[in-house]
Amino acid sequence: MESIVGDADLCISTTALFPKIDGSTPDTVKSQELTQRFESITLYKSENFTLTRPIYIGVYSSSMAVYELSFTPTYSVQYQAKLSQFIPLNESNPYSKTFYTESEEIKFSYTPWWSASEDRTIVLTANVTFNNIFFYAKANDFPQFYTTEYQDVSDIIAIPSSAYSIKDSFFIRVRPDFALYDLISQREYIFDFIAFSQ
Repeated sequence: MESIVGDADLCISTTALFPKIDGSTPDTVKSQELTQRFESITLYKSENFTLTRPIYIGVYSSSMAVYELSFTPTYSVQYQAKLSQFIPLNESNPYSKTFYTESEEIKFSYTPWWSASEDRTIVLTANVTFNNIFFYAKANDFPQFYTTEYQDVSDIIAIPSSAYSIKDSFFIRVRPDFALYDLISQREYIFDFIAFSQ
């Protein structure tokens, strides 16, 4: 927090809706409360502290103050923020979508749900009602068209069991496959996207 006029202080709690300054010590962060005055507070996920609960923030000043409050998330090394944008697909449950412009795209993810002893092929497919689309996938990473081996052929990607681990997740980007006349006519792209195993 930055005080622009006057001097304001922070206190936080994950249990009290309206946290109050009570003179406690920084050690109370272990109980998910920190109600001493601070200009900035850093919260770390640990065994004693979880970031899955709401965080209530109190701002206090002994006189009029103008302040700016900002938040800066820092992700752990194994977390990829871009992958949180992907929509999980359920087995054999079609996801209906319409693109209205050529710049649109949609992102899906699909994770094997069966046991490692089962010999299943993953099938990613689109039932296109109108116009054309294309899609590509990558295991455990953000898919880029020129760096992935999984690109659709006739609206299908089939991944045999020998090509993936049961711990893998596949991330898919679906985009309009447009030609010059699509830009002129402004035609829509209508399709259902389906992921299943067999």
